[in-house]
Amino acid sequence: MWIVALALVALSGPALLQIASRASGATFVQQRIRYLSAALTLAVAVWLVALVTAGTPDGIGPVGDLSAETSGLGWLGVGDGEAWGRLLITLGGMITLITAAVVWMQLARPSGLRLRALPRALPLALVFAVINATAEELIFRVALITSLDPMVGDGHIGAAAVALISAALFGLPHFAGSPGGPVGVLMSGFLGWLACTSVFQTGGIVWAWSLHVALDVVIFTIMIALSRTVVPTLVRESDGQPDSSAVS
Repeated sequence: MWIVALALVALSGPALLQIASRASGATFVQQRIRYLSAALTLAVAVWLVALVTAGTPDGIGPVGDLSAETSGLGWLGVGDGEAWGRLLITLGGMITLITAAVVWMQLARPSGLRLRALPRALPLALVFAVINATAEELIFRVALITSLDPMVGDGHIGAAAVALISAALFGLPHFAGSPGGPVGVLMSGFLGWLACTSVFQTGGIVWAWSLHVALDVVIFTIMIALSRTVVPTLVRESDGQPDSSAVS
């Protein structure tokens, strides 16, 4: 029965895109509230199905051990034996900065958004980030690992293969995300692989969830700031009512 949960995880990416499509047509904040409500509901449902059909995965709990040592990350320049908690600050910080630069270049810079518009968007961005990261980690890490645990336990598939599956299922839907396109797919796919690897090596979801929240805070801060400044200004200007205080 575990295959039922795996199928639901695989279908969740397209389902989230459909939810986002149906939630459009309002302001960004309203759209995001509608989307996140539906996405979190879907995530909990998929996770519960995985638990019922496959059971609780062995050796993986809700928190994990951030002092656990890394293994097999040499191609990233991370030697074996480094603490995952430290890696969250070093590699996680670098990934967050790269994401911020890509999103800024893709969305903010072409729209003329100014840095001083970002602080006002931060509190709401944090709320959105926590909900979004929770929903996506439940689906693409927790439910996926739970559904495949019987196969892992029987030795038919390894943790490395599960991490690659997570990368594919998580990365492909982000073609329509922010950052989007091939760059978005590659970045999100890498994040999916790294996050899944962290779950296996730390025995919990905290590392993956924390990095996911940090990345989403960056993305949502920029998008909320855009929706509150640049978009309303463009609308006013298209109506023949230019506003000189546009992006502030």
